[in-house]
Amino acid sequence: MVQDPDAAGVRGAAAAALAGSRDRTPAVADALAALLDDDDQLVRLEAAYGLARRDDPRTDEAIERVGPLGAAFEHDHRAGALWQWKWR
Repeated sequence: MVQDPDAAGVRGAAAAALAGSRDRTPAVADALAALLDDDDQLVRLEAAYGLARRDDPRTDEAIERVGPLGAAFEHDHRAGALWQWKWR
């Protein structure tokens, strides 16, 4: 599902499921990292959030790849987690 080229919604749902998963295996972290190339910023945000939750060393790069988030994300828990990661 993560690599489905035809359905951004499917990749977004997969990113959200992986980000929220308790699975801390390298395979899940690698799948999240692969989603950082997605054209959809929300998919990249979910992927970066999932990496931050796992304290993955790729999180700094992931945050950069998400790009700037507008005011609409001010109270978004994912954006907040990325801000906390950078603050630490």
